[in-house]
Amino acid sequence: MIGISIPSPRLQRFEGAIAQGQILLMVDLPRSRVRDIEALLRSAHPEARFEGEEPQVPAFP
Repeated sequence: MIGISIPSPRLQRFEGAIAQGQILLMVDLPRSRVRDIEALLRSAHPEARFEGEEPQVPAFP
C-alpha cells in the first residue's frame, strides 16, 4: 500500500472525474473475460463509461 502515495501517470487522465466525485473502477482480469465483464457491468450500471484496455505488460519485466 505504500505505492498509493506516489502519483501515477496511468491515472492522470482520470483525476478530474475523480475530483468531481466520480468513481474509477479498474479491473484486472484475463483478456478472454473482458467482454463478459463489460456486459455484466453495463447491465448493472448503464451510466458507466468504459475507457478501454491497457496492453498486457508484465509486472516485473
